[in-house]
Amino acid sequence: MWWLVGLGFVLWIASPVIFGLWAARWIRGGAHIGYIVIVALVAVAGFGLQWHALFIGPSDAQNALALVFGPLYQWIAICGAFAIAWLLARYVLKP
Repeated sequence: MWWLVGLGFVLWIASPVIFGLWAARWIRGGAHIGYIVIVALVAVAGFGLQWHALFIGPSDAQNALALVFGPLYQWIAICGAFAIAWLLARYVLKP
């Protein structure tokens, strides 16, 4: 049963990027490319943070907090980028 907790944790870590790529289908035009770039940057930054917390940094509570709250900050960044890209595609960059 421990692997269910591990699977849930992996899904929590991967969920912001998966959602970001899934939500990209609602953005049209030039804002689509910008949004995909933002999602990619957030994914790379999150991967770097998690890599550092797991393998490079010391084993302490602060690194564990980075693993728990890092995806929360990724969710905030991706949802904010989605809102901005959607508004740009809808009202500013009309075809």
